[in-house]
Amino acid sequence: MRLIAEDRLGIQELMARYARGVDVECTEEEFLQLFTNDAVMTSPVTGSNVGVEGLKAFREVFMKRRGKLQLRHHINNFVIEGDGDQATLRAYFVIFQTRTDIPPNERETQLRFSGDLDCVLRRVDGHWKIARRDVHIDCRSL
Repeated sequence: MRLIAEDRLGIQELMARYARGVDVECTEEEFLQLFTNDAVMTSPVTGSNVGVEGLKAFREVFMKRRGKLQLRHHINNFVIEGDGDQATLRAYFVIFQTRTDIPPNERETQLRFSGDLDCVLRRVDGHWKIARRDVHIDCRSL
C-alpha cells in the first residue's frame, strides 16, 4: 500500500516535533515518543546513540547545551518514499545558534551546521516514529 497524503503530512509533523524537541523544552517522555524503542541515531558530532538508553543520553547532552545556546533546526526539502508501515525520508537541514548568556541587543545568530538527514520511519500503533536517523554534515561553522 503506497503512502497517502495523510502519511506524508504525519511524517513531516514528526520531523517538526523532532526539531522543536531538540530546540525547545520537551519532556523526556515527549522526546522518546518520537522514536521506536530500537531507534538508532548517528552523527559525526554526537556519535551513535542506540535504543531508549542511547536516546536518553543524547537528550541529556542537548539539554545541558540549552543553558547558553538557543538552537534552531530547520528541516526541509522532504523526499518521502514508502509502502505500508515503513518509509524513508531524505531531507536537508540547517541549524542556527544564538548565545543566550549575553544581553539580547548584543546577540548574533550564526550558522552552526548544514547537511542531510537520512531517516527510516515506522508506523507504530498508528503513529509514525523515527527508527533510524543519520546525519551527514556539509559544513561546520563553529
